[in-house]
Amino acid sequence: MLKKKRLAQYVIVQGLSSDELDEVILCCDVLEFKDGDPIIKEHSINSSLYILEEGRVSVQIEVCRGEKESMEEIAILDSGDVFGEIAFLEEWRRSACVMAVGDVTVLKLDGDRLHWLFERNNHIGYLMMRNLGLVLARRLMDTNYLRKIDIEDGSECVDPSLHA
Repeated sequence: MLKKKRLAQYVIVQGLSSDELDEVILCCDVLEFKDGDPIIKEHSINSSLYILEEGRVSVQIEVCRGEKESMEEIAILDSGDVFGEIAFLEEWRRSACVMAVGDVTVLKLDGDRLHWLFERNNHIGYLMMRNLGLVLARRLMDTNYLRKIDIEDGSECVDPSLHA
């Protein structure tokens, strides 16, 4: 059983009252995965949001190079990180595959139950969506910073045909 104190430590629920945390807990399931297990499959339909409790996960996307398809790792996430946010926000297909790296424990916040809760309790919805927005803003800033370093190092790969 998920404990309120355990849930309260995550950024996504910062600012929620004790009673509000009780409501969010009703949307959560604790899941465990072994090394290499898929947690999310790219293109699957599922709007759940995940919090990585323990372990690490690899976020991968399918890439096509000519006729060859392969999976390319785009991120490694650690304990405390949130994932599955794109399909949660869009209520659409998964945009990436997420695989367990070693033993992993996640909190799965059921998308349908959470959206229902947000409609029923706007304060919970506002705070959690704001917190999710802050998580995404931080990721974008980190990505922009890394891209800037790549450009400054001259390691950016640019197609000259795009700059005619």
